[in-house]
Amino acid sequence: MLLAGNGPLKDELQKRSVELSIDHAVHFAGFIQPIDLPQLYAGADLFVLPTLDDTFGVVLAEAAASGLPLISTPYAGASEHFIEAGVNGYIADPTDHAALVEAMCKILTNSNRVGLGNSRRAKVISNPLFKSAENFVEAIQISLRNKQ
Repeated sequence: MLLAGNGPLKDELQKRSVELSIDHAVHFAGFIQPIDLPQLYAGADLFVLPTLDDTFGVVLAEAAASGLPLISTPYAGASEHFIEAGVNGYIADPTDHAALVEAMCKILTNSNRVGLGNSRRAKVISNPLFKSAENFVEAIQISLRNKQ
């Protein structure tokens, strides 16, 4: 399992993985540079955003555009835009650990996992919200290149 990001629970989660003797199976990658995200998504089996508070969650759009099955929460504004329950993922309450585990197991044991993620990929890529985000990222990249 790969956990990306440097959220406030990272140290606690690392400690807990050692206590549970699963630290050999969990990699805490920390912050991932945006340029490296496509490679990360390409190697993933599913994408989970267990947030308690995320106004939108652009990472859901990115993961969906990569063809990954998604699991997120009702607290991510993008969940309702990019997840169709049972079609390309699930929305679960992050405080209900059993529901999150159940959603992950449903995806990981689905023999059509790739089809599950790809089922909404075209819709995500054509979504005006995704196009706006894509254009915004391109503008930032051009700006950064011009400053160098």
